[in-house]
Amino acid sequence: MTNREKWAAGALWCAILAVGCGGAKTGTGPGDVDLTDHFREPIDAAVEVVAPDYGPRQDDGADPLGTDLGDDVPTVDGDIGTDAGDCTAGGLKGVTCAPNQLNIVAYADVTLDVTGPCTKGKTIHMTTKADEKGQYQFDYVPPGDAVLSFEKGSYSGSVPLGINPGQVTDLTGMAKRCFPPKGSAKIAVIQGNADNIEALLDELKLENDKFSDGTDTTPPASESSAAQALLADPATLNTYDILFIDCSSSTQWIIESSPDIIANLKAFVESGKSLYASDWAWNYIEKAWPDAINFYGSDAAWTKGDGSKPATNVGPRQGPGPTLSEKEKGAKPYSTTGTIIDTDLEKAIGKNAITLYYDLGTWVIVDKPGTIATTAIEATVTGDSGTWGKRPQLITFQPTETSGRVLFTSFHNIAQQDAQGNVDDIKAILSYVVFSL
Repeated sequence: MTNREKWAAGALWCAILAVGCGGAKTGTGPGDVDLTDHFREPIDAAVEVVAPDYGPRQDDGADPLGTDLGDDVPTVDGDIGTDAGDCTAGGLKGVTCAPNQLNIVAYADVTLDVTGPCTKGKTIHMTTKADEKGQYQFDYVPPGDAVLSFEKGSYSGSVPLGINPGQVTDLTGMAKRCFPPKGSAKIAVIQGNADNIEALLDELKLENDKFSDGTDTTPPASESSAAQALLADPATLNTYDILFIDCSSSTQWIIESSPDIIANLKAFVESGKSLYASDWAWNYIEKAWPDAINFYGSDAAWTKGDGSKPATNVGPRQGPGPTLSEKEKGAKPYSTTGTIIDTDLEKAIGKNAITLYYDLGTWVIVDKPGTIATTAIEATVTGDSGTWGKRPQLITFQPTETSGRVLFTSFHNIAQQDAQGNVDDIKAILSYVVFSL
């Protein structure tokens, strides 16, 4: 950036003080000013910014923004009709992260609203997007009181702070600048007996309400199934923003217990809420949106294969792996290499392949995505006597332009930890997935 361009960026908000903001008001309120494009690098050199004479410029030889600002940093010395004091441009940088203060949140939208004497009471509104590592930065920020806000999927949060003249406010690693554990997305989890997505949510410190599925495959489990009661009650279901459904042997009887359950779930998502389902919970998705994902074999059939070779005359529960009794005797899980084909996800975790583990056989195999779905991770699946070829393992779609998102994984979240694999990889992927809902 040339010195002239730096002057244009740094002087623009100062010019607002003298000309009363002119036609730059584009915010939501009568005093709001949206200068996002002007404060973001690179500044368009073709844009001429005419600033009044602010008197002598301050130059103490420091380089507060980490760029060579030289003598071209404008200051306001208080003769603008208010006691502005030192209005040397400052800066702000940080990292968006989960409430646990450990996992980054990639690609979050970040906004900064600044007011004070240096903005003559106006609100300077600046926006940016965190990168794949959650890093963001605002340059040429007027000093004053500020509100920093984050948003990603169903999650949001904000925090007040101050911008000091000529200084970069560094929030990197500061816990209170992360997404809050509550007050944002409201989460419900339908617990199962073969997965444990709630463990990851708890680790991320995202508060969630847990609903037991009853654990048995047929009633009388229904008499004590909080999950069935939730899905059959749209008023309670719609108080949540995101619903997670673990893999479970109770899926069939719960779905068949009430004709309203699928309709409630479909309405939930199409009202803007989001859904994540794992493995044997596939039929919630298949029955609500039958054309979104093509599952292998007979899409909605409850019959299972034996996990040794592909079968088209049964349902999609036919992936290879040990039986429950074999697992209890110490049998190793089936494993394969998952290829990450979603470029944003690949950048966020810093690799394009991970090892996926399947601790039980007859997991759900996806044939291919439908017209509205996208594959994020795929893997080649091979049994003892046949191969399914390359199949999606993580798939996502949005039923309508205004609806929430639906995600499905064939793999169990808990299986990755049980297999003592690279847990950090799967946690990074699932953290990314959770914050995309």
